[in-house]
Amino acid sequence: MALLPARPLQLDPRALAQRRLRNFGVTAVLVAMGAAFCAGSVVSTRQVVEERVLWSRGMQGKLVHLSGKVEETQKLGLTFFYDYDLDVKWLDAQGHQHSGKTSFGRTFRGVGKREPPRLRYDPAAPDRFVLSWAAQGGLPRAGIAVLCGMLGALMLLCARTLAKLERRRLELLRMCAEDGEEVVGEVEKAWSHKGVHYLRYRFPDDVRARKYQGDAPFVFAREGALHVLALRSPRAPDAPFLVEADLRSFDLSVEVRARVLSAAGAAG
Repeated sequence: MALLPARPLQLDPRALAQRRLRNFGVTAVLVAMGAAFCAGSVVSTRQVVEERVLWSRGMQGKLVHLSGKVEETQKLGLTFFYDYDLDVKWLDAQGHQHSGKTSFGRTFRGVGKREPPRLRYDPAAPDRFVLSWAAQGGLPRAGIAVLCGMLGALMLLCARTLAKLERRRLELLRMCAEDGEEVVGEVEKAWSHKGVHYLRYRFPDDVRARKYQGDAPFVFAREGALHVLALRSPRAPDAPFLVEADLRSFDLSVEVRARVLSAAGAAG
């Protein structure tokens, strides 16, 4: 027994607009975070490059004082980040004393106890200096730039993938509303977490169970088992559209909605 009115079904423009706005917001957040991580990677990379250039061109200075602190960021008993904030005093080649502050970070591996600090400074600007702990830190010193770059690229990729998936889902919804065949799948497992609903279900002609993740689907009882309502277009037979529990995608009158819900209850 069919539950929905005959095809074609009219789509609700307000529901579609709300869906576009919601997905635009999620995509915008991902793009903003990805851009921020990429910017952080650029800033960190520039700092690492400047440190190495100064080390290669600078003059050796004599350290006379080194103090400060290191903050460790730990998760699950592992230290991921070491942030150094140091006060430094040194002598240049003419014996003049200079002082300054330096800050740098390292990932996964801090400065070793057997790693004595050395200093080089810019002969044209003696107050500009770099420590070997930063300039010769290798991958641990460049790790922040690498991680930020990877996270930024991942978030931008996720934003692009989300936009493509949503565009595909809207195309599928339009096809199913035009000529979709009403099909019912038996629910094998259903659960929800933080407002997201998950289903494992199977259509009568399926060899393997299908999975669903998203808004609350239209689930009803029939013959002592839970079933889910879907539309399947002949133009995309392997991509059914699971109807939402509140029928939000379709422009239906109050009477028609009540009739669909009543028919689902009667079927149960």
